[in-house]
Amino acid sequence: MSAANGRETLSLGRDLYLRVLFILLYSSLMCYVLGGAVQGTSALAIVRVITGLNLVDFVSAGLIFDLLMFVLVVLLLHLIWAWVVAVSCLSGFRLSGNRHFRLLFGLFVVTLHLTLFVALNSLLYPTSLIAYFRGTTLATPLGAGLLLACSLLLWLYGLRLASERQRWVAAGMVSALVVLSLMAGVPSPQARPQSQPQVILVGIDGLRPDHLAYRDGPQSLMPAVNRFLDRARRYDRVYTPMARTHVAWISLLTGHYPRNHGVRFNLAPPEFVELPLPMVKGFNERGFHTLYAMDERRFNNIDQSYGFDEVVGPKAGAADTLITGFADLPIINLSLQLPFAESLFPYLSHNRAYGKAYSAHAFNEHVVSALDPDSPNFLALHMCLLHWPYTSREFVDIEPERWDGNFQYYMYVQMLKKQDAQFDHLLERLKQQGYLDNAIVVLFSDHGEGLGLAVDALNSNDSSLRELTQGMRGHGTSVLTQAQSDVVLALARYRDGRPVTSGTTLKGQFSLVDIAPTLYQALDWQWPGPLDGVPLPQTQQQVNTDRFVFVESSLSSQALSQSHIDVEQVLYETSKRYEVRQSGRVVFKTDNYVEQVSKKQLSVYGPGVQLVSLPELDVLLEVDLSHRQLRRLDLLQASPEIQALAQAACRFYGEEIRSRVSACEALLALPSMAHAGQGAGAETGRLRE
Repeated sequence: MSAANGRETLSLGRDLYLRVLFILLYSSLMCYVLGGAVQGTSALAIVRVITGLNLVDFVSAGLIFDLLMFVLVVLLLHLIWAWVVAVSCLSGFRLSGNRHFRLLFGLFVVTLHLTLFVALNSLLYPTSLIAYFRGTTLATPLGAGLLLACSLLLWLYGLRLASERQRWVAAGMVSALVVLSLMAGVPSPQARPQSQPQVILVGIDGLRPDHLAYRDGPQSLMPAVNRFLDRARRYDRVYTPMARTHVAWISLLTGHYPRNHGVRFNLAPPEFVELPLPMVKGFNERGFHTLYAMDERRFNNIDQSYGFDEVVGPKAGAADTLITGFADLPIINLSLQLPFAESLFPYLSHNRAYGKAYSAHAFNEHVVSALDPDSPNFLALHMCLLHWPYTSREFVDIEPERWDGNFQYYMYVQMLKKQDAQFDHLLERLKQQGYLDNAIVVLFSDHGEGLGLAVDALNSNDSSLRELTQGMRGHGTSVLTQAQSDVVLALARYRDGRPVTSGTTLKGQFSLVDIAPTLYQALDWQWPGPLDGVPLPQTQQQVNTDRFVFVESSLSSQALSQSHIDVEQVLYETSKRYEVRQSGRVVFKTDNYVEQVSKKQLSVYGPGVQLVSLPELDVLLEVDLSHRQLRRLDLLQASPEIQALAQAACRFYGEEIRSRVSACEALLALPSMAHAGQGAGAETGRLRE
């Protein structure tokens, strides 16, 4: 070959690479456009919401950096892909020197690769909007395998015709990929016996207890969870301090109600709470490896600054919503299968919010591998498959007999089954690795969920209260909707991989703030000062049936009260309350924090009754829990038991409730009627103003 011909070939190779790169980038853009055309809310709609707000609150160095890194990684993947395709095209050069033939062969190779990527995407991610070959032969292991084999043969043959430098590059890439895959495939070591028990907290987002067998729910929806509960100590009426994930978890980890620990809304600034959290710090000081794991971070900013040695799950930040909105492309989805996917796409890897590519079993494996086999572990784990928008990597079951027009409830029921499978797999992996040979396992839900069911509604003879009787959808929007605050709580002791707790249900009123003092007591540790929670009883005789439990709401949202939720409307309503800090984290604005707190609904539970203060009413409302009856309350004419309950609410909430309910002043002037066993924080009135 002459020097002139050599230069011509090199020039043609560069031209081919640029053409291939353009076609691949254009194809990805078209995939996004077509996918966005069939989904309810595209990422462009999210952009419209943000641009319609005060950008000063949302533009930050951290957010810009995260978005820029995402774009650069996607571009890098396309550059590598284009190089592979261009090298594959060289295999046709030897067949003919005709430029038209080479062009047609190049188009064939590009088409082969595009078909391969869409076929693999359809096989591995059937709910992806780009799963165009779903249900066809191409989206089967055989079909996709043949496409992959043809593509590899063309690439390997093309490498023979490529330069030596390109062959070395290919060898380096393949070697690195093999080494990383082998490292990722190394099995986790078995846990060594420990004198201290493994402490494992498993939270399931939005799990309603009335859908479980111990509360007369069906056995078939969550058989694995029901099996665990059959051998656990169950607590019948448990309330979350607030039906929002971040606040519920802070309450659980501190043993305090929101009014005392200071976090009153999701994504509250971290400076509002004492860091590191005393309980996590206590585990660290006693030699425990502390691990926080969560598969959805949009509403929970708990990280290592809270005292944990390690945090597992997607990266937390404002970029999450935007990146997951733009991510549904075959090249991105397939890249999530790589052993270093967490480094490439920290916002997408193990992110349940990007349901199309989320693998519950892969997340479980990641959690188990992060545990320390040489020390006791304190694992605080939260699973979010039951959280809206109820999407998953696989399609849900089609059960026409369950369909009653309530889309949200239908999807919730279907996701119960997937959440149950994840819980079952987690326990099995913990058992296999020896972490259940000596363990305390606590299962709970951070909040329930209003689903627009008839059972969620109340009754009232007062026509002015009829509107309030309709159960609100979502969580944290109304303390009157009992399904939002009513949660699951059960504890089981494990020995040699098996539960040794006798299954029983204890009747009474309990709170998630009771978990912290329960763990202190079980481990025989000193309590770090007064707590609002009290140790959970082990027998029915130990239950304080006269106990009061406090529950408050977050802020109501009209957008979240619909059966079919408008994502754009939700974002517009809620984004006005938040800002993005320079780190890229989303936090609740502090400039009108006190004003927002004044809009909360406040409540207290007593035996069989709930008292509620709404910001727009100057009287308390009473809910008869047995008959689901709502009425206005005349405090001065109420029974002594109701007056004692109201007095506890007036004392606990302080000025927040006294500014609304004038009768509080008269009640507080009476002798104290507080019940014993309320928890130290409630008794002493230790409030954070």
